[in-house]
Amino acid sequence: MARDLNRLFDNLRNSREVYVTKDGEVESADEAAQNAKEETRQEGQPKARTRLKPEIFGRATTPLFVAHTVLVDAHRLAAEYAVETGAIGVGPDEHTLTELIPSGPNAKRTTGSFVLDAEYLQPLLERAEGRGLRFVAFWHSHPPGCPSPSETDRQAAKRMLNDTEWGLSGHLYLPISVRRHNGGFDTRFFVARGPNATIEEAPIVVTSG
Repeated sequence: MARDLNRLFDNLRNSREVYVTKDGEVESADEAAQNAKEETRQEGQPKARTRLKPEIFGRATTPLFVAHTVLVDAHRLAAEYAVETGAIGVGPDEHTLTELIPSGPNAKRTTGSFVLDAEYLQPLLERAEGRGLRFVAFWHSHPPGCPSPSETDRQAAKRMLNDTEWGLSGHLYLPISVRRHNGGFDTRFFVARGPNATIEEAPIVVTSG
């Protein structure tokens, strides 16, 4: 049975980035914004804050088999928007990616984030599952200079990995297409593993199918 994408994407939208102040206080994104506003009011400027980002560990040992059409579609979809966009990646097993299901006409896209159109994706995911495919990847584009998953990406992956409705087998692939300054895109593949969504770069094998 297909997952309830509206509920799952609501959960993802509730994820929070984590910030650390210069004196070691840990805050959620909402807390950081509120505290910075109060600090500015009282002291004239906010404390310095650092946004936590995921560590990139060693390379995974199991490759992801990626159909070459996925790379073509990823770059085509990324080129359609000057801001971020994304898609769900499906395949016949947990280490094979054969198709991207685009984010949909009502997806919300900004220069630093996007929200998939759950109403559009729900029937398409059900159809894909009817053809024996499963959800294996969460692809999205990044602006120039951002070649790795952000802390927001890791938190989204963490929520998926800890929600059994997504049907993941302990890992989620996170391909990212990064816009080049001179045009075009570079796509890198990462994998988030375990309940803490530890991220590492994933080796891939590009196939003709």
